[in-house]
Amino acid sequence: EGEDETDVLLRQYGLGRDEEDVIERYENAMAAFDDEEEQEEINIAIVGRPNVGKSSLLNNIFGGQRAIVSDVAGTTRDSIDAVMERPAPPGSDKAPTTYRFVDTAGIRRKGKVEFGPEFFMVNRALRAIRRADVALLVMDATAGVTEQDR
Repeated sequence: EGEDETDVLLRQYGLGRDEEDVIERYENAMAAFDDEEEQEEINIAIVGRPNVGKSSLLNNIFGGQRAIVSDVAGTTRDSIDAVMERPAPPGSDKAPTTYRFVDTAGIRRKGKVEFGPEFFMVNRALRAIRRADVALLVMDATAGVTEQDR
């Protein structure tokens, strides 16, 4: 009934499978992935103008020297990732939550950015914002909200 010589040989050696059996095994294998609890990761981009304290904020959150801090604008040239894991509540079957903080280079107004290292620094910072679930805007309290912060 529709079997050729190859099908007969495969079945004879226990290798042949009918279509329904293959589909059922595939669906069972894929369902196993549904049962796995995925660890949630929340991406948080720390953004703002140059020298407003983005790296200092990251260091304070993590309680250590994760990023270099200086009075010189432009010290952070590339995005720095720092990961923190919050365990699941006791007695819960939930997976822990992971927070990925991304300290970015300071972003200046588009017209003030020249092609070169600063251009790429700003583009990486903008890419971090696009990837982020949360964008944490850091502002200089002494300067107030500037036009660029808006």
